[in-house]
Amino acid sequence: MNAPTVRRDGAMMHSLNAGRHRARIAGLIACCCAVLGLSCSGCGTMVSRTATEQLLMSDAVDRSVAHIDFRPLTGKKVFLDTRYIVPQKVTGFVSAEYVISSLRQQMLAANCLLQEKQEDAELVVEARVGALGSDLHEINYGLPASQALGAASTVATGVPAMPLLPEISFARKNDFLAAAKVGAFAYDRETKEPVWQSGLSQGRSDAHASWVLGAGPFERGSMHKETMFAGAPLRRLLRTRARQAEPDVPQEAQDISYFAQHRFQPDRSNIALKKLPEVNGTQRR
Repeated sequence: MNAPTVRRDGAMMHSLNAGRHRARIAGLIACCCAVLGLSCSGCGTMVSRTATEQLLMSDAVDRSVAHIDFRPLTGKKVFLDTRYIVPQKVTGFVSAEYVISSLRQQMLAANCLLQEKQEDAELVVEARVGALGSDLHEINYGLPASQALGAASTVATGVPAMPLLPEISFARKNDFLAAAKVGAFAYDRETKEPVWQSGLSQGRSDAHASWVLGAGPFERGSMHKETMFAGAPLRRLLRTRARQAEPDVPQEAQDISYFAQHRFQPDRSNIALKKLPEVNGTQRR
């Protein structure tokens, strides 16, 4: 009667020792993976995305407004009606005021005679904003955090619980996207007859940030002229003189570029030049 009991007890002890041995091996493998990942990886990160989001949103507005051609209204007295561009309580600097100012700039570039009062204008241009926002997509290439070792250790009696296996990331990628949609149309102030419409103009701007084994961010996108590394051109880090990539210049509807500096000549408008006052008998210049 004692022989089967001894054999049963020996089998239980052998199973318990085997469970402890497997748990120790699993813990050792997890520690080795963590140490290897830390020794082979970098430690780059981005603390704040506020500047990136603001640049993307303003760039999307600029691209959208640059596609609108106001030249059919050249030489007309125009009042810009902005009642439907309502300021929103959103986080960020880009607001309705920025959209309105961008539209005014594009209208002046087309030699439209902006009027401050509606009753002084021949035409009324009504503008609206259909979309203005940004998205963020995060992609992680690696092993997610797991509790498998902890669950396995609880099966064996007397084995201490194993810690949570942390996330092991081999590569990571963040994709930022901003979009804006602007539309405008014009009608006669007195007769209310339609005169012109711009159609819907959409602008998009994007930025991409990548990390490889923790090193980064490597940044590229529509608002970068070349690949950047941690806010600086990558070619500086590599000490190369490779030719920079051509900047992503959006297509424009008018002759005068929305994105470039331009000095308007006085004879382009109907505004008379005012004579500057004299100081001590000398005219100011």
